[in-house]
Amino acid sequence: MMIEKTCFIVKPDGIPFQWKIIERISDRGLSISSAKKVPKLSADKCWRHYQKDERWYLENGMRIMEDRKARGLEVTKSAIEYGKDIIANVVEYMTSELAILMIIEGEDAVGVVKELVGGTDPSTADPGTIRRDYGFDSFSLAAKEGRCIRNLVHCSDSLSEAEREIGIWFEEEVAKI
Repeated sequence: MMIEKTCFIVKPDGIPFQWKIIERISDRGLSISSAKKVPKLSADKCWRHYQKDERWYLENGMRIMEDRKARGLEVTKSAIEYGKDIIANVVEYMTSELAILMIIEGEDAVGVVKELVGGTDPSTADPGTIRRDYGFDSFSLAAKEGRCIRNLVHCSDSLSEAEREIGIWFEEEVAKI
């Protein structure tokens, strides 16, 4: 195993659980090498962070269209527009309140943090994960209410994604190295 750095964000709905979340990170032998509380994240940086390609928009937009049809709702947009709405809702949510940005460091940090966090949907995440233990939301509830899923935290999916995300959120610190 090698020492890695990964990007970790405590989202607005995760703030009440911040100390429990940090304790779980520490209990796994990882350290927080940098952290900052941000009263309101930059929308521009959020769009850069959640940068998706046309294929992602299309695939996720198609799922929304299928869900709308299944619920008897009218489909009023293209799949790509629905896909872009997902990110727009995430950016709106992420810029609404306080968030905590962290760089977490340690052996296999990306994999260990992903394991700690659990699946995207708190209602179906594995028991014992941050999202399952402290989350209350689900994709179906979020879709019904026309908003993004509130799942407490963000973690990088890969080492290359971690490097890109750290560059976005900690660019001042990275530039000093």
